[in-house]
Amino acid sequence: MNYLKDGLKNYINIFKNTSKRGRLGILSSTLLMAGGFFTNHFVKAFYKVIYHLIMLYYFIEIGFSFIIGTESFRTLNMRLYSLILLGVWIYFYVKNLKETLDLAKEDHYQKPDWLNHLIETWMNKKKAFHDYKALFKASSAKERFDLISPFLWMGLFQFRHKAFLKGILIFAIQVFFIIYLMMFGIYDIIDFIALDTSYLPPEFVRPSTFNLVYGLLAFLIIIVFFFVYIRNIQRVTIHVKDKMYQIKPFLLELKELRDHKLYISLLTFPILGILSFTVLPLVFMIVIAFTSYQGAGQHFSWNGFEVFRELLFISDNLYTLISVLEWTLIWAFFATFTNYFGGIFLASLINKKGVKGKKIWRTIFIITMATPQFVSLLIMNQMFAFNGPVNQFLLNQGLIDIGINFWGNQTNARILIIIINMWIGIPYLMLLTSGILMNIPEELYEAAIIEGANKRQLFMKVTMPYMLFITTPLLVTGFIHNINNFNVIFLLTQGKPLGVGLVNAGGTDILITWLYQLTRSYRLYNLSAAIGIIIFIISATISLSIYRRTASYLREGEFA
Repeated sequence: MNYLKDGLKNYINIFKNTSKRGRLGILSSTLLMAGGFFTNHFVKAFYKVIYHLIMLYYFIEIGFSFIIGTESFRTLNMRLYSLILLGVWIYFYVKNLKETLDLAKEDHYQKPDWLNHLIETWMNKKKAFHDYKALFKASSAKERFDLISPFLWMGLFQFRHKAFLKGILIFAIQVFFIIYLMMFGIYDIIDFIALDTSYLPPEFVRPSTFNLVYGLLAFLIIIVFFFVYIRNIQRVTIHVKDKMYQIKPFLLELKELRDHKLYISLLTFPILGILSFTVLPLVFMIVIAFTSYQGAGQHFSWNGFEVFRELLFISDNLYTLISVLEWTLIWAFFATFTNYFGGIFLASLINKKGVKGKKIWRTIFIITMATPQFVSLLIMNQMFAFNGPVNQFLLNQGLIDIGINFWGNQTNARILIIIINMWIGIPYLMLLTSGILMNIPEELYEAAIIEGANKRQLFMKVTMPYMLFITTPLLVTGFIHNINNFNVIFLLTQGKPLGVGLVNAGGTDILITWLYQLTRSYRLYNLSAAIGIIIFIISATISLSIYRRTASYLREGEFA
């Protein structure tokens, strides 16, 4: 109670003594967590406002009803989840308010680096525009023609200055772009906007997926062309401004791409490949989530946020999403940390002084890695089947009277998946951590022993801090990998057994296998794309928020 009184007193004092801008920031943080808009933390403020509004909407609609018990949600303990959400919301609300109060107390609002960079870029562009106007006014009629020419006829300036090969190439780019835009591009963009073109004459009708792909490709081509177009204008302006600056022959530029600009040549094709086979399919998947694409139909239309509404506001779908997400996070946590600490323990045990046959022990564990993972998982699936070798052995030894349904019971299947994943993953982590353990400086241990540290303290104060400093990025990537670990789940259980009350999902399905089942078995492509977006948001949030707070990131290149 005293803490609340002191906090309220501090709030009032700061509010009275700060500037008008600080007061607006405090009020905005109090009402909407939007104080960052007044303290130059615009991006954070934007996300915080969205988060705050979502929490307000949830608790006003159903959250408080779950907490007080007037509503329940089948077998899912929504009261517990609502209380956890409320606690997290209060924590971030208080933290945000405290940050705003501290900044308002100092009354000094430093602009973030990205904003300074944005302002600097804008000022440079503005200055470049004024310089261009001044250059145009001060130029002769011939120079003005040169300045205007790249806007209308790419390559003309190069022709006029006898760089014929370069002029032909640049002009060809413009001609081919105009021809593409007139013959295909404009229609691809129109079809992308319409999406469902079944109303057109038969010779113009295409499946909606084609309209999506060709439309996205048209936008990509337009972006690339405008990059070349603007770049050409900049180069021509430089040539006109500095008359001594000669145009390099095209063959000389090609030679430079082979010599000191070789990195451009080597990176061009990978970048084009990434744009074509990674970025474009990723954007295609994201766009699918906003359509009505389901089943085997070739024609569908834009559907806005309807699929997200169905996923989040229809009780059966929401129950399935929460259940699968809950198991996904539990699985990712245990799959990551059991392997990590198991690998460290095994590596410490083998590297311990006095252990004989270290090479033999390491070889035995390496053999498990030499076997293809899918073979090992399929063998394990059969071994723990109801009529498999494990049950037969236990029955023959009289340890059980009836076979254990390992894969038919949801709890048994989940526990067994985690144990089998340990058998697969620990040897890899053992090899990885062995190299790190052998490189920990002996001086650290010697200094700790002189200070009187025992074996447990040596492990907790020397070994683990060093290991965590080196391997935290590995932990983050391992956690994200396990969120998307399709092989282990699908090859062991195919998502079975059937989940009680789940829609189109099994009891051991994680988000990625649920997405696969929705696509392959049920052809709910838009719902699958929406789940893919959710997976991406979860993975990106966890990766960025955790990694940026680790010592590996903050103190890169050192260990203290």
